Amino acid sequence: MIGQIRDQLRKRIRREMGRAPGAVSTVIDSQSVRAAETVGRDSRGYGGAKKINGRKRHLVVGAKGLPLFVMVTPADMTDRDAAKEVLFRLWLMRPEITIVWADSAYAGQLVTSSKSLLGLTLKTVSRPKDASGFVVLPRRWVAERSLARIMHARRHARDYERLIQHSESLITWAAITIMTRRITVEAPAGTDSRHPAKRCGTDRFQGQRPLLAPDPGKTTVPPPAMPGQPVGGAPSPRKATVNRPWASNCGCPPSRTLGSRIEHCDLVAMRPPPP
Repeated sequence: MIGQIRDQLRKRIRREMGRAPGAVSTVIDSQSVRAAETVGRDSRGYGGAKKINGRKRHLVVGAKGLPLFVMVTPADMTDRDAAKEVLFRLWLMRPEITIVWADSAYAGQLVTSSKSLLGLTLKTVSRPKDASGFVVLPRRWVAERSLARIMHARRHARDYERLIQHSESLITWAAITIMTRRITVEAPAGTDSRHPAKRCGTDRFQGQRPLLAPDPGKTTVPPPAMPGQPVGGAPSPRKATVNRPWASNCGCPPSRTLGSRIEHCDLVAMRPPPP
């Protein structure tokens, strides 16, 4: 049932993006996480490459980062061995997939066997030899971004589940949460709803009611300025967003947050005028 919900959400998002419901090109990647003391010895292992004692998550996503399949194994299982089972299950569930992108850990005999037995073209993307530090690699960054988004759920920072099936279900639920938010968030006017990334950077308070709207029929006299503060003058745009009549004379520094500025302005307004 959880897998069906994930698939229906993925198809809907792809339709909204103007693409076919089924993905043809996919990306596979793995992630090693530490296991808690609740994880048994039979379902955990020590990964020598990452030096992590826990489990490994194998995730298959589409070209746009929408999850298709997830499998959890002990961390001591290599990517090539786990990919044999992952690609076989993927071939049974999604026969329309023709190409799979991966990193150099999946190279070798797996490339030829997946092509001859499953009809899948496995292409590897290697890291540049002269690269140093973090480098965004073509194709591979999509799966890495999906794994990072799943890690935003604090439960997945470490594997706490006794059964591997429970861990796979919770990872799928995290992917469902990401996709439902992507559907329900409305794009601002003038932006393309098919690209949720363009929605970022908008004013989060845009379209909301002001915190304290002044009464147009009432004249509010601001309190006297504090010593060392200028009297009058046009308020800065940052201070004007507080929506307080005395915001122009409170002297709030720009580094203050909205809540601290409101509290500071209220305290200034309640002070008695100097003698």
